[in-house]
Amino acid sequence: MPADERAAIERHLGLINQINETLTVVEADIAVHALQDPTIRRLMTLPGLDVTVAASVAAAIGDIRRFSDPQKLVDYLGLNPSVRQSGEGPAYDGRITKQGRGHARGMLVEAAWAAVRSPGPLRASHKRIASRRGKHIAAVATARKLAMIIWHMLSKDTAKKPRRWVVAPRLWARTSYTNMSVYKRALIM
Repeated sequence: MPADERAAIERHLGLINQINETLTVVEADIAVHALQDPTIRRLMTLPGLDVTVAASVAAAIGDIRRFSDPQKLVDYLGLNPSVRQSGEGPAYDGRITKQGRGHARGMLVEAAWAAVRSPGPLRASHKRIASRRGKHIAAVATARKLAMIIWHMLSKDTAKKPRRWVVAPRLWARTSYTNMSVYKRALIM
């Protein structure tokens, strides 16, 4: 490789390393501030939600009282299926509408992929849907379930149950995920 190209590559790699170091410091600072927020700590009890996803979703949702029911939150995030119907004919469900907060929707889908790796009702639901419709559709359906669980967690006063957040029948989250995330962030700093 010519010397001028090698020098350009080394210069670019140096810039990438510098940006990564700065990004690590910024992420650690965000994590310190985010872990002080009780809403974010509560969201982190769900499987698949780390500090980044919890902070992003909490920022996108804002005040949960804006949404009167979980379906309104799902609609806001664009995780609801589109419906095609003409007159009295049958209704056909289509792809998700993708209306609303795209970043939060993407974060919830990524959280769904992480959540299905751990045992629990979300994994069982994902497996059942994936066997019929495919794993990508099942991941979006799991993200929709996560959005509904988030609405229940934030709209109801679940802070009175410190060991386990009982959201709905057969849906729960474990506080060990939050404790593990807090411990990992403490090791980084």
